[in-house]
Amino acid sequence: RERTLWVSGYDGLERYRQGVRVYRSDQPFYSLLQQREPPYTFWLGSEGQGLFTLKIGEERPRPYRPRKGRLKGALIYSLLQGRDGLLWVGTNQGLNRLNMTTGEVKSVPLPRGEESAVNVLLELEEELLVGTDNGVMRLDPKRMLWKRSLYGGPGGLLNARVLSLFKDSWGRVWVGTNGGGVALFDLKSGSFRNYTEEDGLNNNVVNAVQEGRPGELWLATN
Repeated sequence: RERTLWVSGYDGLERYRQGVRVYRSDQPFYSLLQQREPPYTFWLGSEGQGLFTLKIGEERPRPYRPRKGRLKGALIYSLLQGRDGLLWVGTNQGLNRLNMTTGEVKSVPLPRGEESAVNVLLELEEELLVGTDNGVMRLDPKRMLWKRSLYGGPGGLLNARVLSLFKDSWGRVWVGTNGGGVALFDLKSGSFRNYTEEDGLNNNVVNAVQEGRPGELWLATN
C-alpha cells in the first residue's frame, strides 16, 4: 500500500511518498483536513484564494466553489469536520459551515461586537470552541447559540489573540495565545490560569499544544 504524507504551511504544500518528496507547490495553505468518509477528500485552506480540494489519486489541489452560498473570507486559517459531518471553516472574516455533500455554505455570525478572524476550532461534546483575535467564543452548534466566552484584558487572557486550542486526556482545555502564554480553561466554572515565561515557558507565543503521556504537554512556540 502506498504511504503518502501531505504537509501544508506558510512555505507551501509538499507531498511525500515512501519518505521521498514527490510534489511541491509554493502556494501557502494554512490549514489541511481529510474528510472522514468516502471519497476521503482533502480540504485545504489557502492564503487569500479560498478553499481547495484534493481527491485521492489527483496530483494537484483544485479551487472549490460552493454550489450554494458564498464563503465569507478568502484567507482560511482553520478547518474542522464536526460529528454531524459538516465542515467548519474559520477565515479572516469569521466562521462558516459547509455541507460537503450538497455544496451549500452558510456564514455563522459571531456575537455582535465580537466580529473577528477565526484562527482555530475545537469541538467538544456539546459545544464548539472558536479561537479568535478577541478570545475564545463558545457556540452551541445544535441551537446555533453563543455562550459565555473567555476574553482578553484584565482578569482574562493575557493576550486576546488565540492561536491554538487543545483538550487533554483529563478533559481540560488549553488555550495558546499570541504573546500571553497558554491558559488552562475550566469550562464548567469559567475559571482559568495563565502560564507564561515567568512559569518556565521558553516563549509566550504558543502556536500548538499536544499531549504526550497523560499529564505531559508539548507546546510549540516562537
